[in-house]
Amino acid sequence: MITESGKKKVYIIALIDDASRFITGIDIFFQDNFVNLMSVMRSAVSKYGRPKTFNFDNGSSYKNRQMELLCARIGSTLNYCQPYTPTAKAKIERWFRTMKDQWMASLDMRAFHSLDELRASLYAFVNAYNQAPHSSLGGKSPVDRFFSEPDHIRRLDDAQIERAFLLEIERTVSADSVIVIDHTEYEVDYRFAKRRIRLRYSPDLKEIFVVEQDASLTPVKLLHKHDNSMIKRNKTYLCRGDHLQGGDE
Repeated sequence: MITESGKKKVYIIALIDDASRFITGIDIFFQDNFVNLMSVMRSAVSKYGRPKTFNFDNGSSYKNRQMELLCARIGSTLNYCQPYTPTAKAKIERWFRTMKDQWMASLDMRAFHSLDELRASLYAFVNAYNQAPHSSLGGKSPVDRFFSEPDHIRRLDDAQIERAFLLEIERTVSADSVIVIDHTEYEVDYRFAKRRIRLRYSPDLKEIFVVEQDASLTPVKLLHKHDNSMIKRNKTYLCRGDHLQGGDE
């Protein structure tokens, strides 16, 4: 795609329902990574419920610890295709061929001046595909076949989705109750000082939480160095191997 900054490669990430050939999630990006894949998965789960199984190939965007955690939270089994088994991915690969033949082949990329414009064209094609009769579905469209078994759709509420689709990392807290994520400093409660903690956060870092022992989430805020320096902390001092309780600073 030609942008103001020059030519850029674009990547399309799509999810297909195995039984109905229904495209449940799709988007187009300038980067192929897990965060972008997660956004497509979130959109699909929000609209059409969590699948029984996610089936992926072995690419690094798919096979990682974050994916394992995400699937465990929403209750979907995670499966990876065995190498050199093309039939395991036959339906999605067939769909991508259809997309190339019916959508990409007719595009004039010079007509698109932004990713949003190209995305709108892609969405229009996918909407038409989902509603068109499909010979392998006995003449039904993918959308009609998908919704013909409503008992199989297992929806999650907004709160469940918000908490499930968070990235997770571990960090060691400094003595001043500070952690660093992506070169930015945040402060946590002083009780976490010098401890290894688990954190969950949105990809845009607008929401960051400490995972408590009972699995509840405690919000984390940006570090305000002046306020942090004024916090009173209880300290334990060591003397000849004995613990002496110190007072407040």
